[in-house]
Amino acid sequence: MVDPVTGESYEPILTKISSFLACNLKFTGVKASVNSYYLIHAKSVKSINILIEYFVSFPLFSSNFLNYLDCSSVVSLINSNFHYTSEGLTQINILVNRMNQRRVDFNWDHLNNL
Repeated sequence: MVDPVTGESYEPILTKISSFLACNLKFTGVKASVNSYYLIHAKSVKSINILIEYFVSFPLFSSNFLNYLDCSSVVSLINSNFHYTSEGLTQINILVNRMNQRRVDFNWDHLNNL
């Protein structure tokens, strides 16, 4: 929420980043916790495609790269209208259900390109 050294809010820079990516900036708190944080939320086709292109140019080097790959695959399936088929929906559900905290398989091969 704030820079630990200067005490300044991260909101102005996050607002600029979210604007550049054509996304929304949201503020949220976590129930049963004192933590609050900002989310840069991509909902439109335009903002999602901008994010994908951004991560093609500037790839992540953490396990979030694996989430990016799965998310990118879901977007490709949707863009090709494959999500209208039962096979496509099954494939999308598999991809979505292995993202973030549910991920159990990790492949670090993307780090070989550093």
